[in-house]
Amino acid sequence: TDELDGSATVSPTETTQYTLQAEYHSNSITKSVEQSVEITVLPGIVFFTATSETVNNGEESVLSWKTIGAVSITLTKQSGNETAEIIKEVLPGDTGNPEPAQFSVYPNKDTTFTLEGRNVAGDTSKKQVTITVSPYPRIDIFSSDKTEILAGETVVFTWKVTGDVSAVSLVGPNFSGIDPGQFSGTVSAQP
Repeated sequence: TDELDGSATVSPTETTQYTLQAEYHSNSITKSVEQSVEITVLPGIVFFTATSETVNNGEESVLSWKTIGAVSITLTKQSGNETAEIIKEVLPGDTGNPEPAQFSVYPNKDTTFTLEGRNVAGDTSKKQVTITVSPYPRIDIFSSDKTEILAGETVVFTWKVTGDVSAVSLVGPNFSGIDPGQFSGTVSAQP
């Protein structure tokens, strides 16, 4: 008897069946045997990222992803012990969602986002990104109605501070201050 062995490397992009056939030929007799193996290709998540994994309350972070072999995706969000909530679905045949894809989120508390890809056979792959909401204050707006004045003219300051804020102050010469609990507003000053 002769033995033949070997190996072959393949990289299928979809679920594929491979069949090995062996034949015997002698005089006028031909016999053949075969054995098959099916390789299931799971949907792959090439990447799933956030532009910022730490944001201030309500600040934008853009989730981006790319999948291979997925015919549908589901994006969910979950904070703490809350039930996961679907925030985006792309279903089979939905051609309006090319990849790589993006989705903007504006979390107001620490949130875990889960991307799940599903292939034709129903197999799934998942990846997660957690975005932490910073407890620090953020100055959203601070502006003046004028940047150049004549001596004695009045300037109007406008501001808005968000996040975990305990006090706000406006400091400068010839200015009496603002109420520390005033997180947004307008005040006039005469330098």
